[in-house]
Amino acid sequence: MFVYNILEDKWEDTNTPMPQKRTSHACLLIDEEEIIVTGGYYDDEDRYDGSVFLKLSEIYNLKQRKWRQGPDLPK
Repeated sequence: MFVYNILEDKWEDTNTPMPQKRTSHACLLIDEEEIIVTGGYYDDEDRYDGSVFLKLSEIYNLKQRKWRQGPDLPK
């Protein structure tokens, strides 16, 4: 995963891949320490064709450099 630092105008490789590979997802900065990643589709060539929508979200802590599961999207 890469994080963009707007103050330094550069991308940083966090070396912490997302637990669930996904494509066409949305990201939002929750506060100064956390980013939430929601929705999108499975991104695993061996198992899915990219048509399975993900209802789960994941939250990344920028300071701890760790992922945790977030809330499911509403139906």
